[in-house]
Amino acid sequence: MPNIGATELIIIAVVIVVLFGATKLPTFARSVGRSMRIFKSEAKGLQDDDEADDKDRTTDDATTAAKEELTEKPRAAAAEDVTERRQAGS
Repeated sequence: MPNIGATELIIIAVVIVVLFGATKLPTFARSVGRSMRIFKSEAKGLQDDDEADDKDRTTDDATTAAKEELTEKPRAAAAEDVTERRQAGS
């Protein structure tokens, strides 16, 4: 990435003043500032949404695991009962 020195920054500033004019620069700077603020707030909102989704997934995973555990225990107990009945019947 090229290094930008003071002379390059001065040249860029002069070109901006020539292109936009000195009277429109404050308006231009204000609109750039507003755009940056909106961009930052939207980026923060996306991060907050991702964190909320991660928390929901963690909660859903824990709930699913608990449900699976509850359904597996009765199945295992039923299988043991069937095995015991077969052995008792023989």
